[in-house]
Amino acid sequence: MMPASFTIPAEVSAFATPRHGIFDLGRYPAGSNHYDDDLARALESANIAAFVTPDVMQTKYGKLLLNLRNILEAALGIDADDSRLYALLRAEAEAAFAAAGIAWREVGAADAPREQLMRYQLIAGVSRSGGSSTQSLARGAGSIETDYLNGEIVLLGRLFGVPVPTNAYFLELSARMIREKLKPGSIPVAQVEAEAAYVPKVSPE
Repeated sequence: MMPASFTIPAEVSAFATPRHGIFDLGRYPAGSNHYDDDLARALESANIAAFVTPDVMQTKYGKLLLNLRNILEAALGIDADDSRLYALLRAEAEAAFAAAGIAWREVGAADAPREQLMRYQLIAGVSRSGGSSTQSLARGAGSIETDYLNGEIVLLGRLFGVPVPTNAYFLELSARMIREKLKPGSIPVAQVEAEAAYVPKVSPE
């Protein structure tokens, strides 16, 4: 986890203090070895907090839940109210995780290490351009990570018979934005709700 901007070649701005980011390391599907320890030491020397853990996939699935929001920001804009849509994406994902027997650990703002080691800070003269998906669109990268985020939920839904229509919709939308070279924030919320007729008109609890 590293809140950073990369929109100019060879220039990265990291917006966190006192550490630049937090990395959890381990082997797939479980365990760790000396390679993880070596990498952790290298990251620590670069002011990145690194933790070697034998159950690393739990934190990675927790991070996946957070990153389901990336496409919302990329499509609707940084300032759009996407809380209801994110609640739907996350509820579908948690249902898919449960069906697949996948354990996950919360790594959001309430996570103690994140609060202690990685707080957001401003950088004079530099504005944060949004998350990684938004930055990909802004750079015109020609690809976007949604296939590996919301797409993972769509795959799990298909494999385990769990309806995940909201994630499927935004997966298709991300492909269209790349195909049509659309800019970040170019999709109105009203358009999303009109196109995704299955999105319930309710507020998250």
